[in-house]
Amino acid sequence: MKYLSIIGTLIMVTFCSCKDKQTDASTAPRINDSVLEEVPDTTNEFCYLYAKDKDTISLNLTKENQQVNGTMRYKFYQIDGSWGTFSGTMIGDTLRGIYDFEAEGTKSKRELIFLIDGNQLIQGSGKTELLGNTEKFTNNPLFTFEKSQTLERVTCKPTVL
Repeated sequence: MKYLSIIGTLIMVTFCSCKDKQTDASTAPRINDSVLEEVPDTTNEFCYLYAKDKDTISLNLTKENQQVNGTMRYKFYQIDGSWGTFSGTMIGDTLRGIYDFEAEGTKSKRELIFLIDGNQLIQGSGKTELLGNTEKFTNNPLFTFEKSQTLERVTCKPTVL
């Protein structure tokens, strides 16, 4: 009899512990998109892409404090593209740096500026001058930001230059 009560107790404990682990679909915690959007972005990797017709611009960046480094590629249909590295700073809503690239077998450097607008980068233009082997913006240039080639933030993927 003693053994039957021990076995009965073990069966009840097993049954109760299994039942506790089951969840009803109506009471199970749910994840909805709005909760996911509220989670802060803690990644230091940012990737942007412009793609229209057969033209693309891609920019993959890693950020540490205000410093950014990464790779960039311009690929336009029936026009020689360029590829290289981008190094600069991100201050407030502005990303500014040097694009060190190769195009048509020639190495060059060019200063670039982007306006950060939510999940978009809008490339700016302004008056430039050649200083050594780097095309740089002149002192106190007025920038124009055209949305014709806006880069959209995308999920980062490995880059091939």
